[in-house]
Amino acid sequence: MPLGCPTRYNDRMKRVLLFAIASVSSVTAFSQVPYTVTTSNTGAWLGSSPTGQFVQDGPANRLTHAVSFSNMTIGGAGSSEARMEGWANYGALRALGNVTVDTADGGAMVGSTFADDPDTIAAFEDNILIGGPAGPHTFRLYYRLEGFAGMNGLGTLTYGADLSAQVVGLGVTVLNSPQILRVNGTVGAPFSQTDFVQIQANSGSTMNVLAAMGAFMMVSRIAPAGVTTATLDISNTGAFYIVPDSPDTTFTAASGANYLVPEPATLSVLALGLLPLLRRKRNAA
Repeated sequence: MPLGCPTRYNDRMKRVLLFAIASVSSVTAFSQVPYTVTTSNTGAWLGSSPTGQFVQDGPANRLTHAVSFSNMTIGGAGSSEARMEGWANYGALRALGNVTVDTADGGAMVGSTFADDPDTIAAFEDNILIGGPAGPHTFRLYYRLEGFAGMNGLGTLTYGADLSAQVVGLGVTVLNSPQILRVNGTVGAPFSQTDFVQIQANSGSTMNVLAAMGAFMMVSRIAPAGVTTATLDISNTGAFYIVPDSPDTTFTAASGANYLVPEPATLSVLALGLLPLLRRKRNAA
């Protein structure tokens, strides 16, 4: 990336701060209102001439959506452009990035990263009341990262994506060591990873869930002149759902979303990130 290109936004400190907020909330009866937030960051450059755009929607107690677009065109030197789109809803995080580089010296990027750690593009935080018979209840919160990256044409491709879930709360215990789902690469390929948080919670306790998705892709091209396109598609992923050990365990989210694993007929809806909306409509009917 040439000197002067838009500074990569590093949210490592923000992730620490969000976890601290969630931890404090667990001690203060979760006074924080549930929210989603989406950011979109793009950059494009020809030679040493850069441009960039950063867009944010939220935090807000609704579905958030952000689109960023950067384009650099110089007569006789070609063009370079990048487009990034992100969505955040309770139970579903998604992102889609595309770049086109038509030059002998330039590049474009979507998202941002630091030391192969993609910065957050979409996140949600929710409070879930655990109900059912008195005593402890055990269940799993699953999360899935799935998509692909690919490039057509000459050039250098670098990409990364990650997905994480953090759970805290009074009377809530995490029984395993959940991992941050992470993929990094320089060669386009599909990817799919799933993990879960094993949880034990007392009836009447409130569980705070903080979920985040990171995404980044960059393409650089040097002589000869030509066109290179690339895509990072994680638009049908970022799914979060709960599987209880007992059907007597109930979950009431402050956002109104339903995180229970859907019946087979609605799995395709979950893939589109619309399950919480569908559930709310059903409950309102």
